[in-house]
Amino acid sequence: MSGGAGGFAPAGDYILNTGVLSGGPADGTALGDGGGAGIFVVGGTAVNRGLITGGIGLDLGNGGNNSGGLLEGGVLDNIGTVTGAVGTSGGEGLFVDGGTLINAGTIAGALGTNGIRSDAITMQSAYITAASTLVVEPGAVFIGNVAAAPTLPDVLEFASAASAATLSDLGTQFTGFSTLDFAPGAQWTIAGTASAFDSGETISGFAPGDAIILDGFTAASHHLAAGNELEITDTAGTTITLDLTGDLTVTDQPGGTEIETAVCYLRGTKILTPAGEVAIEKLNIGDPVVTLRNGYQKIKWIGRQSFATYFVKGNRDQIPVRIAAGALGPQIPRRDLFVSPGHSMLISNVLVLAKFLVNGITITQDFAGEEIHYHQLEFETHDCVAAEGAWSESYADTPGLRGKFHNAAEFAALYPDHQEPRGQILCAPRPMAGPALEQALRPIVARATAAIIPGKLFGYVDEISTAGYIRGWAWDIANPELPVLLEIFVRGQLIGTVLACDHRTDLKAAGYGQGNCGFSFVSRIGLPRDLENNVQLRRVADAMPIVMANTSPPRSGFNKRADVLQKTVNR
Repeated sequence: MSGGAGGFAPAGDYILNTGVLSGGPADGTALGDGGGAGIFVVGGTAVNRGLITGGIGLDLGNGGNNSGGLLEGGVLDNIGTVTGAVGTSGGEGLFVDGGTLINAGTIAGALGTNGIRSDAITMQSAYITAASTLVVEPGAVFIGNVAAAPTLPDVLEFASAASAATLSDLGTQFTGFSTLDFAPGAQWTIAGTASAFDSGETISGFAPGDAIILDGFTAASHHLAAGNELEITDTAGTTITLDLTGDLTVTDQPGGTEIETAVCYLRGTKILTPAGEVAIEKLNIGDPVVTLRNGYQKIKWIGRQSFATYFVKGNRDQIPVRIAAGALGPQIPRRDLFVSPGHSMLISNVLVLAKFLVNGITITQDFAGEEIHYHQLEFETHDCVAAEGAWSESYADTPGLRGKFHNAAEFAALYPDHQEPRGQILCAPRPMAGPALEQALRPIVARATAAIIPGKLFGYVDEISTAGYIRGWAWDIANPELPVLLEIFVRGQLIGTVLACDHRTDLKAAGYGQGNCGFSFVSRIGLPRDLENNVQLRRVADAMPIVMANTSPPRSGFNKRADVLQKTVNR
């Protein structure tokens, strides 16, 4: 027997904890009886901004699988702290059997007085039958092991964010995951044993700015094997195989081997110089180029990469982005411009990654060339150049980034005393989500929308509060990559508009385009208590509404936020 749970979230229900939730003590008589879970989520949605602890068992701490919390379907979003009960033997932080666990706070397994620490998260036992998803936000803390079930398709997702992030100890602290998923947005560096990436795991979403470090592995050679898998052989002759494709660079670093991808212009791109436009492949080190911030700058170095088309076929993280003539403004660019997905364009005084510009109409990923040849220009100072008449970034010197280029040795020979910076210094902000990105995309989306007919609208409101915060998603089935512009009414009065353009991995997995259809809006005024009857969101193009409930059809095999988040009205 065990004590009761401190909180309970059945299907369709919502819990927000800002205080303390504690499981009850064991109510049985046997020495091994465990205490209650601090929270029990069964298909509902729970957000923790406070503290959740497990109940005390009869052996002064055995929470068994009822320690900090139980997640059996639904969503648990932790921003605070979840911990197992402390005693002779500690309880797990969380026991997860299906659903989505999002951690931006701390999840801890308790350290018993016997000196043994329980798992921070347990996803494997004889009682677990459902696959789960763990979403790691930058800054998340895990105290204790995170054990997924090798027999289930558990997912470890590295979440989108506005800054670089790291996660270490894959293969030691984090084990058993079938899929490692890099969400667009943050620049993730993940590190672990070679076996952590060589046991059949699928690695998805790996993009420019992301890196994988194989601890203690020294690469001697690598090549793309059949099935577009990366094979790396170390100095001892041991070969590992990673389910990872794209424009990849494998370099030796202190303590291990690093794998990254690239950011560049496609061959043939015309760059403005004092003498006029010149194809980028015809430029040389020392040539002057027109830059936005610093006038004429001489080229310090030109990074180069070349790949056969089959190497990136089907991998949207690597396929060149085509920005059609006039997509960014009148005659901007003057001709179609091709850049890598991780390359940034200057839009409304901010840098926007090309992959965030894709709308399926004026900006696409439909490259059909025979080969892919990338080039990138570097100056003494990061800046923007006029590429086909559009302002676009130069190379930004970044720790570990230069090794992606095939001619990196050339730079080392030219500048043997070069000191790599500790961080990236950009000539303008580079938003990954939120209002700054939305404002930059609005005029581009408006130009693309002018000539299209809207299709059936899917979407719903995930969260809405009387404080004025509204979050949800909207997607046009006829224009699957085009962000939807929504207007928001309170008691029939228009209070603002929002562009559904933020990336959400759950929506991409559900088949809603590339997942760039989330939105968040903060009202300048408070919202009425009777939210459902007084707040309305609808598409600007045709006044088609979205409602505060999931109106989309069910999809088999999907367990992320698009299916499990229900209407969440703050109480």
